Amino acid sequence: MSDEARWHLDKRVPIALISTLLVQTILLILFLAGLRFDLTSTMERLSRLEVEARSDRVSIADNKVNAAITATSLQDIKQALVRIENEVIQGRRDRDTLLQEVGK
Repeated sequence: MSDEARWHLDKRVPIALISTLLVQTILLILFLAGLRFDLTSTMERLSRLEVEARSDRVSIADNKVNAAITATSLQDIKQALVRIENEVIQGRRDRDTLLQEVGK
């Protein structure tokens, strides 16, 4: 390649233009670094929110299971109380019947 085909800096290029390009390049690098930081912090926050949401879903599911177990337990207790009540009523009838037979 000849000297004319190669790129070179000429004395006619103002220092202000070189300075401006350098400052703009530095500012672009700083801007991109800021974007990267914002993206990183947003990703971390999103990750935390996903964990919290997952935890909330698990908690809700646990509450539903506990509610179902409680409802089942209450139903079992209610049935036991009905059986006990029926046995008490039957016992009173048997007692009354025995008392009537003894009283005759």
